[in-house]
Amino acid sequence: MSRCLRRLPQQERSRLRLASILDAGRELLAVEGLNRFTISDVARLAELPPSSVYEYVSSERMLIGAIAERSISQMTEELKVQMADPASLDQALQLMSQSMLRSAAAYRADLGALRAILFIEADSELAQISIDEIRAYSEVMHEALSSFLPLLELDPTVSLLTMLFGSLVVSAGRLPQPESDMLIEEFDRIVRLVISQPAS
Repeated sequence: MSRCLRRLPQQERSRLRLASILDAGRELLAVEGLNRFTISDVARLAELPPSSVYEYVSSERMLIGAIAERSISQMTEELKVQMADPASLDQALQLMSQSMLRSAAAYRADLGALRAILFIEADSELAQISIDEIRAYSEVMHEALSSFLPLLELDPTVSLLTMLFGSLVVSAGRLPQPESDMLIEEFDRIVRLVISQPAS
């Protein structure tokens, strides 16, 4: 379910058209930024009439939201695959750190997606997209960690860690790699410290 799209495409041709629109929008955000982002320019870049873009979104704001939504959703799906069946708590934590490093690198390489995510973070209505995905991260992390820490009440801890996880990934994507990697390593250290403490 999308918060930003007017409708979800049912046929393969429509799914490809929407992907082309979102790709063109992401590319335009990367090159031109938010100030020069228009439906007409996205349509021209996607080699479609503007009416095709309006079939899926009502405005530039909703198009940027849809770009962010797709990017965040893809990250969540990758996290689900990566965290599917860790053999130990240590492996689960290593997988989490590796996922953060990959995600930060992906954002450094994809300025359009990063700009879209920063845009929705500043929009009170569209920020709900990030909140929903943070909850999805939380579920993935809870499932991965709960079998190793059954006595620890994880819900608030994991919710906080995944909220920080999401924020750190976006922030780290804006920083030079050495600084980004250092922050992620420090986050991993703190997570291990928090997880190792007995619940009070």
